[in-house]
Amino acid sequence: MIRARFYIKKSDCDNDYRPVKWSIKYPYWCSAESDNSFVLVAYAEDEDSIKELWPEAYDINVLEKDTEIKFTLRFPKPKWYELQEERLEEYDKLYGKFVWVTDMCLKDGKIRKVKVRIEDCGGLLLADTPGRYTPYQIGDCAFESKEEALKHAEEQRTDLIKSLKLQIHELENLKFECDD
Repeated sequence: MIRARFYIKKSDCDNDYRPVKWSIKYPYWCSAESDNSFVLVAYAEDEDSIKELWPEAYDINVLEKDTEIKFTLRFPKPKWYELQEERLEEYDKLYGKFVWVTDMCLKDGKIRKVKVRIEDCGGLLLADTPGRYTPYQIGDCAFESKEEALKHAEEQRTDLIKSLKLQIHELENLKFECDD
């Protein structure tokens, strides 16, 4: 993460220095203002992230690299950032557990690590997957360790191969007859 200072012309941003995308991950401040520009300080992943959030930014000066977010009297914690931290804490309380799921591994070879919460309905886990919540049960398609998930995926593959071989054998020995 970097901390950078940059400028935005008031005419380029219609006198509004807020980022063009919301919500953002890291805090920013307007540290100075002149008749024709704003001076902003922001934390970001890199300079490209700053250009993405403030396309009109110029004279980007990286003040610190590999830094952590630090709040001071001059750069206090923004209210929106406090709310975001509270939401993340609540989310971590609900979804504080990771499991490895094998439900799609025979299609794409991937054993996915997903964040889940435990539901009251029979100990099911609800995984927050993109676009939907997916129920899992530990030991079925969800595992607490990567090793257990890999072992289960290998067993699934072996069982599928056996089943397919049996189907192929039955097809090879199938005798065709014509109706009279």
